[in-house]
Amino acid sequence: MSVQLAINVLLGLAPVAVFLATLAHFDSFKLVRGRMIFQTIAAGALIAVAAYFINRYLLRTLDVDTDYFTHFIAPLVEEGLKALIVIAMIRTNRIGFMFDAVILGFAIGAGFALVENLYYLQVLGLDHPAVWMIRGFGTAIMHGGVTAIFAAAGHLLSLRGKRANMLYFAPGFIFAISLHAGFNFFLDYPVSSTIAMIAMLTSALSLSLTRDRKTIHDWIEVDYDRHRQLLESLDAKRYDDFRLGRLLKALHLRADDSITTSIIDYIRVHTELVLKAESVLFAHERGEDIVIGEETRRQIDRLQRLEQEIGKTARMVLGAHLGFGRHEFWELYMLEREAGVKHPHAHGV
Repeated sequence: MSVQLAINVLLGLAPVAVFLATLAHFDSFKLVRGRMIFQTIAAGALIAVAAYFINRYLLRTLDVDTDYFTHFIAPLVEEGLKALIVIAMIRTNRIGFMFDAVILGFAIGAGFALVENLYYLQVLGLDHPAVWMIRGFGTAIMHGGVTAIFAAAGHLLSLRGKRANMLYFAPGFIFAISLHAGFNFFLDYPVSSTIAMIAMLTSALSLSLTRDRKTIHDWIEVDYDRHRQLLESLDAKRYDDFRLGRLLKALHLRADDSITTSIIDYIRVHTELVLKAESVLFAHERGEDIVIGEETRRQIDRLQRLEQEIGKTARMVLGAHLGFGRHEFWELYMLEREAGVKHPHAHGV
């Protein structure tokens, strides 16, 4: 590799890598681990390859000129593909906090930009370093930034429901396409558009980080108290305290049915594990590590068996009656990941 090529590669790829590392540094709870970031970057890279073939096919098929395609169609295709990964992670409860969504969204864009810049490096060759500085600080940051903003918006809006309805992602998707298209419109003014994109991204990230710091502790503390009270009611067999009677009626069960025992066991194990997960979150907030023992791993295995035993329909009714929401299911996923489970379970799906 020549010195000039090495410089161009560095200019094209280093800014987005540094920006991503900075985001990970500011993650207060340190729950987005390096392995997950690299997996997400790889997913973004694969999406870039898919986008290349789709764009090439559409450009040959549609009766539009290159400028129109670049301004209107390419942003729709590329942001649509990147959005699919974000939506999949949110809908399977693999993202807990808004800033986690920002980090993983930016990682998807980073993977996309990695492939795109390597492609253009091959096509354009050893062009002037200023070109690759603009691509590194401009286009690459744009790809990461708009996906990060989409992920933050989708995560925030999806918290309104028990399940992340696709409509919740529409506002962020429209905004991401608009930002991408706007950036492409001003390709003739690369410095100005790059500065504007970085300023907008920095503002959005600052807002999401501020919001997370203000709200995360409060909701964990409230949830912890609620789950502790639920467990106390279970221990005292005060089932009316959490509407078990109405729940059994909804499931057409009697108190002496064997499935009822499994349901009560499921509620107990679910609640105990969520409390454990919230203890882990409190420890992360204090900057401490917490050891997850073998007993917790056995409970995780038992929960998965109980989920299969009572079935998806019963779990959906349980969620509606007992308030098992997306935060709880993410906490269970996080706990499994922290416990070293090879394939953490997508609870609540």
